[in-house]
Amino acid sequence: MYFKSKQYDNAFAEFDKGHEIRKDSPMAYYFKGLICEKKAKAVEVTPTQAKELKKNAITYWQTYLDVSAKTTMQPSESHKHIGITKEESIKRAKKHIQMLKEELANDKK
Repeated sequence: MYFKSKQYDNAFAEFDKGHEIRKDSPMAYYFKGLICEKKAKAVEVTPTQAKELKKNAITYWQTYLDVSAKTTMQPSESHKHIGITKEESIKRAKKHIQMLKEELANDKK
């Protein structure tokens, strides 16, 4: 609910709580990556803050991929909240990582 209403700080805190309850759920990392990415594009952040948020997003996306690879949860259980298959979410995560790396490389120019 917080995520959909763009209350990203509250959403991030809720995903932290969820992660504490269910450490083998990759979805907390998936949404933390999305949140950092969206916050990096907000008008009110400085270029330095945006850069850090993008780096954090990459870390969360990569952790999502790592946890997804070894989770004991059923894919349908862990991915039902976003309405896509595990394979599709992995594909999207890799795409986000690549895009953010390119943006960071372009920011250095």
